[in-house]
Amino acid sequence: MPLAKGELRGLLWVFELDDRSDRWEQFLAEATRLGHRSVLQITAEFSSGEVSAAEWCHLSPQWHHGYPQPEDTYLEVSYDQAGHCPVCHIGLCQSAPLRMRAEPDWGRRSIMQMFWIYDAWFVTPEAHSSVFAPYGVASRPVLSKSGRTLERVVQLTIDEIVPLVENRTQGEMCDTCSRFKLHERMTDFAPKPARMPDSPLVQSELYYGSGGSAFRDTLVRRDLVAAIRSAGLRGATFHPCAT
Repeated sequence: MPLAKGELRGLLWVFELDDRSDRWEQFLAEATRLGHRSVLQITAEFSSGEVSAAEWCHLSPQWHHGYPQPEDTYLEVSYDQAGHCPVCHIGLCQSAPLRMRAEPDWGRRSIMQMFWIYDAWFVTPEAHSSVFAPYGVASRPVLSKSGRTLERVVQLTIDEIVPLVENRTQGEMCDTCSRFKLHERMTDFAPKPARMPDSPLVQSELYYGSGGSAFRDTLVRRDLVAAIRSAGLRGATFHPCAT
């Protein structure tokens, strides 16, 4: 139904408040009073200095490009499924190049992920050769749905798996495989590696996610973080680890 001139059918109000504010408790009380009419999202934001000072940072995507192809059979096409759970998907191991529907529309961005596979990272070939390759990070090709090698995107190869100093406990146990994964939300500094990794780009031993989604978190060493930021690569953010 068209609205009359000047008529408003609804309003969306967005408020941001630091949890250290004197009004934080009042803010929470008001959100609780509003009930289903409000959505409370708690996140963590860090200064540029905090990111620069961290020995390690978790890598978080700012956008996603499509879905792995073919959508119905990408697990069979690109993954070794031995030992993986078909319900929660813990235990998948990539064994062949991932496939996309088409070349990414990068715009001014250079880093991205696809939906469904949240531990696979993709960059432009130029970003890989100029920023990641000098730190020893290899790449693998990405294919089209028909199997043609795409020219404007490569996948970063991340082989090293490390344990984290993880103090969070909220998560879920899979009823099928009895394996546990933590929920992803972080509202403070991220868990750091429990040992010093050899590579500047690593993934967590623990799985994160919920329902049918399971993935390893990706961590970046400080010198590589600095190189990514210095090059102005867009498409991801950094969540600093605790010291």
